Amino acid sequence: MGEAMRKAAFEHRDLTQLKPFPLQERCFPELSPEMEAEFAKKIRTDGMLESIHILPENSAGIPADTILFGHRRVRALIANGVMQRRVLVRYDLADAPRDRIVRLFAGNNTDRRQLSKIDEAQVIVGLFEDEQRRPVQRLSQRHVIELKQRIALSLRMSVKNAGRYLTILAGPPAIRQAFRDDQIGLAAATRAASLPRAVVQAIEHDIDLGCQPKDAVAKHAANGDRAPRHRGTAVSRFVHRIQQANLAVENHDLKQFKGILGSDDVNALETARRNISGLLAGQKRLHAE
Repeated sequence: MGEAMRKAAFEHRDLTQLKPFPLQERCFPELSPEMEAEFAKKIRTDGMLESIHILPENSAGIPADTILFGHRRVRALIANGVMQRRVLVRYDLADAPRDRIVRLFAGNNTDRRQLSKIDEAQVIVGLFEDEQRRPVQRLSQRHVIELKQRIALSLRMSVKNAGRYLTILAGPPAIRQAFRDDQIGLAAATRAASLPRAVVQAIEHDIDLGCQPKDAVAKHAANGDRAPRHRGTAVSRFVHRIQQANLAVENHDLKQFKGILGSDDVNALETARRNISGLLAGQKRLHAE
């Protein structure tokens, strides 16, 4: 490539043309507009203490001018009207393998930020998705278990709680934010994230209007437990059991699954995973009628 032996060097770049790292959104979602504005103000007042690092053309297949370190700093500078900036081009990584570059990206950003456990879990999920080349929703049951074990080991928690973290991460941002801010506990956040979408939207709406998250969850969670009345109580109870079984499958909770559907056979778990989405889709069609 001709740049393999070169050292990193400072060069000027148009900040608006820099590209986010491929895993940035999955591992480190943007903060709230208020927090982004506060950070931009801090940069405007105090200046930048750390340089922005970008990649040159490289053998890892990551586009040139991709940000390695400094996504928030780039956004803050642009918000402050700064479009041109000297950045550090990492020519020393031109021939580095992709996994080394990914580790540098994840390690630096994790070390620089004061991440909560749910954010650390998000990083682990993002790296695992990149490793498997597919989103968590498309992982096999074996890989889901492996991911839970990885989260449990890294964050020093039980595999069951790691499954709850996955449920929260798959849920709406408002629930995740409330859990991150210690406004609701693990059990309440898991419960809220697994409620029917209409109930979750009602919770999000109340939070947006200023309702305390724990109050919004308590207010609407009972509604999520009530079986729909459109087609009689027998169908409603069945749909409710399927929803609860779906959560048990997601958490790989064999004991709960057996209690709901009367079997702890692994094949039954896999069959349920294949059929539940169709059953829930059927439920939505019933409600629409």
